Amino acid sequence: MVNYLSEFSFQKVIGRLEANNNPCQDQKVGVLEKGVFRSDEARTDIDYLNNNTINPILINPIVIILESPHKKEFINNAPQGPAQGPTGRLFEIKFTALMKQSHLHDNLLRVSSDVVFVNAVQFQCSLGKSLNNTEAKKTKENNWIKCFEAGGSEDLVYRITAINPIAILNLCTRGNMGLQRRVDCCLKASTLRSIDYTCGLHPSTWNFSFAHIN
Repeated sequence: MVNYLSEFSFQKVIGRLEANNNPCQDQKVGVLEKGVFRSDEARTDIDYLNNNTINPILINPIVIILESPHKKEFINNAPQGPAQGPTGRLFEIKFTALMKQSHLHDNLLRVSSDVVFVNAVQFQCSLGKSLNNTEAKKTKENNWIKCFEAGGSEDLVYRITAINPIAILNLCTRGNMGLQRRVDCCLKASTLRSIDYTCGLHPSTWNFSFAHIN
């Protein structure tokens, strides 16, 4: 299964019957080995099992938390996986260099780790619209918050717990309504708070000089 939200209806939660009820799967996207990221030729979907484990088995996983799937993450309403298009390419190009700036770098340098993309909310909160105006961004953030407060935050914790990572990077967009902060508070109030953790800017901004991972 894609998540633990068996009774969840995205359409009902946000009150929009035209919304896509299909969640976007989390995926293993590559490996961080000796501090160098190598993307997989083909991504691997994460299947969450009823015994709070996952398939496939991952090695020293690192969870990268993103926000929610946008326009390029779906083709004809069928989910393709997180961070498609320019965002995924920027991650592939810049992740190694930005990780060298992170306080997590030295610990992760000693191991080989599978890298997993996890959307905090797996539903298309943008409704497939381009986020090139204030109203579209506001709609996306409102939909995201409704989902996060209607079971999405608990589901995020369940999914990450099942992955059992050695480190978590919160790269959720901040937005105008504090989306990254909401994820941060959620994780710090959970059993995941003991895991190596940091925040940073969303990969969509990594073509700018101020891009960073704390």
